[in-house]
Order: sequence, then C-alpha cells, then structure tokens
Amino acid sequence: MFDITMLMTVLAPIGGIESALVPLARELQAQGHRVRIYVVRRPTLPNQNVASLTAAGIPILSAPPWLVRLTDLVRGRRLALIAAGLTLLSPLLALLALADALRRGRAWQRSWQGAQGVGRERLARLLAVEHWYYRHLQSAWRRSPPAAPAIVHVHGWGCGEDPPGALAWLRRFDYPVVYTEHNSPDPALHEPLVAAPLLNADLLIAVSAAGRDGLIGIGGAVQPIAVIPYPVTPLPARPSTASGPCTIICVARLMPQKGHRDLLHAVAQVIAAGVQVRLLLAGDGPLRAELQALAAELHLGAQVRFLGIVTHADLPDLLAASDAVVLPSYWEGLPVALIEALAAGKPIVATRVGGNPELVVDGENGWLVAPGDVPALAAALTDLAQRPRHELHALGEASRRRFQAGGFEPAAVAARTVAAYHWAQQASRSRINA
Repeated sequence: MFDITMLMTVLAPIGGIESALVPLARELQAQGHRVRIYVVRRPTLPNQNVASLTAAGIPILSAPPWLVRLTDLVRGRRLALIAAGLTLLSPLLALLALADALRRGRAWQRSWQGAQGVGRERLARLLAVEHWYYRHLQSAWRRSPPAAPAIVHVHGWGCGEDPPGALAWLRRFDYPVVYTEHNSPDPALHEPLVAAPLLNADLLIAVSAAGRDGLIGIGGAVQPIAVIPYPVTPLPARPSTASGPCTIICVARLMPQKGHRDLLHAVAQVIAAGVQVRLLLAGDGPLRAELQALAAELHLGAQVRFLGIVTHADLPDLLAASDAVVLPSYWEGLPVALIEALAAGKPIVATRVGGNPELVVDGENGWLVAPGDVPALAAALTDLAQRPRHELHALGEASRRRFQAGGFEPAAVAARTVAAYHWAQQASRSRINA
C-alpha cells in the first residue's frame, strides 16, 4: 500500500482535472492506500468535489489564505521588490565589494558588479514565492509524516503555479515523484516545456497518446511515460428521453479554449439551412455574457439554452435528454466530457485535437472536424441533425462499446496508476543509490 500525496493548484467544484482526480483518489483510498490532497488555493464552498473527497475520508490540505494573498502580491511586484532590495542593501554590498577588491587586488567596479549580482540572486531566491507553498507542505508532512512507501503525484503544469520548481524541490525528500500532464502539448499552441524540470520526475503520466507524444516532442522527456486515461464511472443504461428537434449538448467551461463561439456560429448556419436543432450549453465561465450576447445577435434565443453549472448528479439526466454531445475545442488532453458521452452511449461531434481522435472515430461513433473550421462543424451538425434517431442510437452504441473497451472504469485506472507508482518507486531507489 502507498501513502500518496496529490498536488494541484486548485480544487474547483467543476473541472476536467477535478472530475478525473476525485474518482481516482476515492478508488485508491478504497483499495487501502492512504491519499491526501494538497491544493495551493483553499477550495471555495460549497464544493461537490470537496464533499466527495471528505465523504471518502480523504483529507484536503491547503495553503492558508494569508500566504496565498502574500504570494500573489509579491509575484506581481517581484522585479520592483528586487530593485528596491538592492537599493536598501547597497551600503552592505558596497562594503562587501570593497573587501573583495582589496582581498583579490582587482578593480572595485568589478567587485561591485559581482556583489550586485550576488545580491540580486539572493533576493530572487528569497522572493521565489512558489517555494513558500512547498515549505508549507513540508510543515504539513512534518506534522503527519508520510508512511513508507510514499508517493508524491503532481497534477498538471499549473500545479503549485511552478511545477518545474515543485518537481525539483520534491527531489530533496527522496520520495518517488510522479507527474501527470493533463494536456496534449502542441508546439503550435503551447510554449516549449523545459526539459530539465521534467527530468526531476521519476515517472511521467500522459492522459492520451497525443499527450505522450507532446511530452516527448516539445517537452524533451526521456524517461518512460505511462499513458493512463481519466477514470469515469459507467453510467447505467437508460432509454433516451430526447424528443422533438435533434438536441445536442456541450458540457464545457465557457472559455476560449472550448470553441463556443464557433459552435454558436455553426448552429446558426445549420438553422439557416432549414435544419432544426437545439443546443444545450452546460457550464459556466468568463465568456457567458459574451456568448449570450452572440446567441441573441444570431437570433438563437429559442434554440440555445445556457444551463449554467451542472453537478455530477444532474449530468445523467441531461445526457439522456440529448441526442448527441459536441465539443469544438481548440486543444484538449483527454476530455472527461467525451468519456462521459461514451459511457452514456451518445454519438459525438468533436475537433481533431489532443486525445479526441482516441475517443471518436469519424464515421463509427461520431464526427471529427478541424478546430476553428465553422463550415465543417456546421456540416457535421447538419448530418447529425438529419439522421433518424435509430441511426443515432447505433452510433451511440458504438460509443458505449468504445467505453467498455477503453479501460476507463475507476478500478482499472487505479490499478494502472498503482503499477506506475511501483515503477516510480523502483526508479527512485535506483536514482538514490546511484
């Protein structure tokens, strides 16, 4: 059995990473492992994910709010604070420079430049606020030490708001470190990942084959990478309650990545061609007001419903009331929303990004289009909306078969994760003994 600490930046009530991490943590705990969650920012309440983890007996640790506020303040003013610190320290640095010049017999100006460089480096290290989070985690470990064998599992490139630093810092404790990349790094969309910090992980996990290729191609990863999908609990088979015009649901946060603008324009083209369709938008986010205004501008008021935040308990009914699922994202890792669509037995319209082609086979259980291609998206939605429901049901059954064959059940994902932990443990021992 392992003592597992999972690190992430936030634990939001809704989100793809959270939707994957919570069932994994619960399953690992149920199998007898000890699981703890450490989040940088204290979760807001009420929070269905906090409730789910707490009910399973999984403690959630977080940095105190004052530390988060202080680090946010310092992060935004780091360069100014370093400059101010150098000014305050200049008398001391001048004395150090003079002593160095006399001792080494060289020009004072060179010693002064060296002293300033040392001062700047020390101040930068002091103001590396991400390390403050790690020290808080260290104090939490000190109060309740991990039992051997321990595993530290870092989730996502945003974890700790400086995962390269997190991975390097964690190495000093000689705990096996596992890092999961939840996206599919793409050189056309993402900054190149720094290879050196990735080498501080004993094992990398990608959620899709596309993610693995991205870690190798632009991340420079050289250690083994395990491809482990997100866990999704199978949904009970239930008859579709969809009626009337073809109803399509998009379950996604309302943010630029998810392509909602393209979706609204595509639906407008479908309706303009005389094909009836209804669109349900499940999720909330920063683009809600803008998207509602766009829907009104496109005269889609009666055909589009903004449902807001949808809980896990609400989702099965919404999927049952829908004929298909659509997700026109610009990039993805392995969308939980599409795995849930497979589990519910729904045809899918999605963009050909990230791990989507590993879930959707064009013509078998749905349609794949290029990201940002509104005419192609409209054509796929038109084809979907004009299909009789028995054909959509056949496509949905193909989705269900893909779910059953994909190893997405929490028990299967947990077993593969534990196998990865064992590998990381062996790699860590080899590293320590080298």
